[in-house]
Amino acid sequence: MADKTQRTPMVAYAAALAVAVQWLTLFGFVILDFKYAEQLRPIRYFATQQSTQQLFTVGFTLSAILIWIFITFWAKKFVKISFILFSISMAFFIAMATIPFNPDDIQNLVQHENVTALFALTYVLGMLHVGVRNKDAGLRRRSFICGAIGIVLGITIFNTNNAINTTSIIFYEIICALAAQYWILYLSNYILQLKKTPSEALSTSPA
Repeated sequence: MADKTQRTPMVAYAAALAVAVQWLTLFGFVILDFKYAEQLRPIRYFATQQSTQQLFTVGFTLSAILIWIFITFWAKKFVKISFILFSISMAFFIAMATIPFNPDDIQNLVQHENVTALFALTYVLGMLHVGVRNKDAGLRRRSFICGAIGIVLGITIFNTNNAINTTSIIFYEIICALAAQYWILYLSNYILQLKKTPSEALSTSPA
């Protein structure tokens, strides 16, 4: 009989599920409001449309919860990762998904810009923290590269966010999202490989 204690728990796949939820959410936007999607506005503008508003909230909130679960109950057992940074980041991610967005209200627009920027900043800092604190060359390299992409394009997006008709913004957002998704998927697979050889796993310490 197989030893149940050696089975990989479902929480190990929470990051991959979070990425799947994000893409299903994006595809849902296109299906529910294709004409609006054709306008190539920043992703958060789907929160302004009645047809996609609930999907925006539910999809991204669920994704944030799954990533937090992955970090809290799985990743930090195997690698040195900042529970604090990623908890703050996912809290801002949920805030971005749940706070009503009205770009015609300057106060609300600024609020959303700040929340989005803080979400991105803390996530990037979390990736860089992993790169600094861990010794594996592959993990370090990918953490630094993905973090650098997030910093450069994040600053670009923040500085051009008021240019609503600038279609390039959505492409910057997608590239940033791809870098973040690639990193979390790489981390997920990296830990699964570590689990196969637990003697090589890195000890963790509170962030």
